[in-house]
Amino acid sequence: MMTNQKWWGDYEGVGFPNLVASQQFDKEHLLTLFQLSKVLKRNVPKGTRQDWLKGCTCLNLFSEPSTRTRGSNEMSEGRLGAAKISFDNDQFSSAVKGESKTDAGLAWHAMEVDIIVMRHKDENAALDVARCLSHEENPPAVINGGDGKGQHPTQALLDLFTIFERFEKIDNLTIAMVGDLLRGRTVRSLAYMLSKFTGVKIIFVSSRFSKMGQDVKDYLNEHGVIWSETENLVEAARQSDVVYMTRPQLERERNLIKRWLMRRANRNLTMTKIIAEQMPMSSIIMHPFPRNEEIETDVDSNERAWYFWQMRNGVYIRMAIMLIIGNPTKAKELLAQAG
Repeated sequence: MMTNQKWWGDYEGVGFPNLVASQQFDKEHLLTLFQLSKVLKRNVPKGTRQDWLKGCTCLNLFSEPSTRTRGSNEMSEGRLGAAKISFDNDQFSSAVKGESKTDAGLAWHAMEVDIIVMRHKDENAALDVARCLSHEENPPAVINGGDGKGQHPTQALLDLFTIFERFEKIDNLTIAMVGDLLRGRTVRSLAYMLSKFTGVKIIFVSSRFSKMGQDVKDYLNEHGVIWSETENLVEAARQSDVVYMTRPQLERERNLIKRWLMRRANRNLTMTKIIAEQMPMSSIIMHPFPRNEEIETDVDSNERAWYFWQMRNGVYIRMAIMLIIGNPTKAKELLAQAG
């Protein structure tokens, strides 16, 4: 399963084939992944199945609830012919019994799984497991399917792929990130990836209770990305190519007063039909879902609403990741055929 080619880089000593953080990618990595995803859209459309991952066993280990991430991973694995095993929070009895995440990783390595997709409440959970398994012989690849308030790199990949499909570029675009930026892992991962491109501008739109963390801002400063902050969604939407909406992450805030303040403040950050129609005609609205009340349902029929297309792209970007890890020879062949 391993290859000498690095399809993406390292993060804190952990690298390919593990995918644990957005910082592992540079611009060329991303463009190659997008190209492969487009090829897979043509070669493995809905209703078809290939055997390119025959003999590969994928474990979906979701100790936090998930619908779209888990579902699109299972669809990706199935359409490529992999064997798949899935556990969610209600079935994860070893965790209930107190087993550590690293022991769980070692156990599944002993049972010879090839790829572990994991979601966990702890930040850096996938990184910790990948680092632990790196000392073993022929370890499985670990993919981060979301780690607490930390990162969600595969979500960021599908988000960026959607933007790339719409505009045929990422350079020189303006992206507004709206909502709970402090606790939302998708916006953190997307900000890291956007920094790989030239001329990108980011507008952080949030209440004072949910501002983007200083660590992300410092990273953007180091990489020369222009960013600004505002609480005015209307003004940000009018000047953006992409408006990326997010829900308030109430489950990640234990302070009841702060939760009430977050919910109240978020009322001013709702995408309405009126606001959508004030956006440039070429712009798009995105959302990682699930949504609460931050996008009104009558926006769904607006031609700028791209969030359901965004979900579909999650299947193909994850197929590309799985194929690169499980059958890099086939991935190279498909890319070569595409020219």
